[in-house]
Amino acid sequence: MLIPKSLKELQIQIQSLSNELSACKNIEKQHQRLNGMLHKEIDKLKKEIFDLKKENTMHKENLQAELIRSMKK
Repeated sequence: MLIPKSLKELQIQIQSLSNELSACKNIEKQHQRLNGMLHKEIDKLKKEIFDLKKENTMHKENLQAELIRSMKK
């Protein structure tokens, strides 16, 4: 009688672990999806920073040119 009870307990434990494994796999999939979204956002922000730096350089060059013109007058 002791053996069938142990088998039933093992089956319950196996089912519980199987459910836990499924939950962990779902969490991993969500993590990968969110990680991908974060990398896309980071790439977008890096491009925006690059464009702003380029624009800033152009403004600096224009201001320097204006300053040189005003000093020549």
